[in-house]
Amino acid sequence: MDWRSGARCDLLARELRGARGRPAPEQLDLQALRARLLLDQGRTREALDAYQRMGRGGANGWRSVQALTGAARGELGLGRPERAMDRLAEALRAWALDDEMPPELDERDRREAATGALAGLVIDLATGSGADSTDPIRVRAAYDTLQRIRARALIERTLGPQRPAELPIRFALAPLGADSLQRAVLRPGDLLLDVWPGARPPFLFALTRDSVRLARLPSDVTRRAVAFTSAIAAGPSGVDSAAWDSAAARLGASLLGPVADLVRASRRVVIATEGELVTLPWGTLILLDPRAPPAPLAADHEVLQAPSFTWWAATRRTRPELRAARVLALAGPAGENGAATAALAEVEDLGARFRHVDVVSSGHSRLAITPDRLADDDVLQLVTPTRADAFHPWYSGILLEALEVNRDPTWRASDMAGARLRARLVVLPSCAPGGRGTVAGAGIDALATALLSAGADAVVVNRWRVDEGSATRWMEAFYDRLGSGATAAEAFASAEQTMRADPATQAPVHWAGFALIGDGDVKAPLERRPRWWWPAIAAAGILIAALALVVGTRRRARVRALEN
Repeated sequence: MDWRSGARCDLLARELRGARGRPAPEQLDLQALRARLLLDQGRTREALDAYQRMGRGGANGWRSVQALTGAARGELGLGRPERAMDRLAEALRAWALDDEMPPELDERDRREAATGALAGLVIDLATGSGADSTDPIRVRAAYDTLQRIRARALIERTLGPQRPAELPIRFALAPLGADSLQRAVLRPGDLLLDVWPGARPPFLFALTRDSVRLARLPSDVTRRAVAFTSAIAAGPSGVDSAAWDSAAARLGASLLGPVADLVRASRRVVIATEGELVTLPWGTLILLDPRAPPAPLAADHEVLQAPSFTWWAATRRTRPELRAARVLALAGPAGENGAATAALAEVEDLGARFRHVDVVSSGHSRLAITPDRLADDDVLQLVTPTRADAFHPWYSGILLEALEVNRDPTWRASDMAGARLRARLVVLPSCAPGGRGTVAGAGIDALATALLSAGADAVVVNRWRVDEGSATRWMEAFYDRLGSGATAAEAFASAEQTMRADPATQAPVHWAGFALIGDGDVKAPLERRPRWWWPAIAAAGILIAALALVVGTRRRARVRALEN
């Protein structure tokens, strides 16, 4: 036993004796810290007593979950798995009752940590020995139990603490179990990876049509994934391709290595995860094969993400075939980090290449763009600034009008989730945050979830800012393939391949920030215009953008003159 840990336990015991006049939550938190240290030191019986005292001391809400989870750990450590299962059942009931989201960020973080410990306990009791498990009965039971936790996390992160009494339809869906997914949803070549980085220890489920597996992940996998993602988003900075491949292979071995055989046998990989792993560019990971040169996962797989596999199943539905999709291409106003002129040029280019594209600009007209205006088209291309709030994801939103209007110009995730959209596909090419190398996580994830809740079947987002030329080229390649009748996943893969094939854009910073969330089988064929039409429309768009810029500059100058 580490003498430092023993000394800390003794100090905490003395502090607890002197804390009797403090508020009850502070005393309970001290007890929990001491109990955790005792458990880590192998002083299991003392830890169990400490957790039980927490329960008798009035622990409720997430603290009750924490105490019962710790008590179950103690029972398991003393070789009493039946009692541990009883404590687990009590902890799950306490978790179900704790459905009020704390307003304070620190309380929310600690509540999430208690939930992560509960998820880890479910896994340890399911596997028994603590090793990875291929026992389908145990793995299915653990998977089904944890989908309730996944479902509530989506509600809280997207709708916030003031969620409506009647939830939007997709939030009210009963979580699908592993058996239902395998029987009715999964197709040959599909692989679902349900990743839980916040659990102690982290783990993943891997489901195919005929197998289900559970694998533990390294405890430092989230830290390494965050460092990897940040390095890619910051740009090459002189790093050669061999160094990128080496880093991608090391992380790929940690995350995908335990299920490498399932990955290699699949054609499509769909990931549902949480926390900072939602920003990981999964398609860049490499599984080394001695028979082939190193290649990113996206080179020979369709790589998608999903809020949960219950939601993914809901988006994977039969739809009437479209002859030619109707597109609303919105150029939003200039936000804190965006230029309205560039947005208008991008949507004008889309209108120049395809018919049935309604080009709308809220940045260069007095037209009020409301959510109702977005309700009736098959594809939404929203080139407009977004506000991504990592600490309050439900406040994240899309800027529909200029910041100077007297009302809130932002369509927020909490409101968006209850809307009704006809769109099969929503593309948010400008949703990355401002600075180079800054990665958008929970806020953008909440926006995508809200759009899927509103009725979209797939959403394309960009998690970090790339230079304008790279973004334009990616979008051109994506829409060229989509317009030809390809699925969204095929168009997405084609755009990535186009970028990787060009030495100027082959570095992951240029293409790996884009993510396809939802059903990759969505189709939205587009009717092309004759090629002679493109330059004329593009020139007109550039002229309109230039005139709007001049008019806006003169208007601001007149306003400043009047103010002076």
